[in-house]
Amino acid sequence: MNLIASQLLTKKVNELGNLPAMPTVLSSLVEYLSQDPVKVNVLRIVELISYDKSLAAQCLRMANSALFQRHS
Repeated sequence: MNLIASQLLTKKVNELGNLPAMPTVLSSLVEYLSQDPVKVNVLRIVELISYDKSLAAQCLRMANSALFQRHS
């Protein structure tokens, strides 16, 4: 990599600042959801999501969105 490209890349990385931290429950949730779907328990998923208020709020927001509206 040449010097100019390296400097530009360094500048862009520095402009990012701090990235938000990944919720600790997310790794457990991803690990749980990566197993055989037959073994997945929805109540366990709800329990894991309930440990993180932000994640729970995002799930509720999505569940209440027009994408998931039921049509009668």
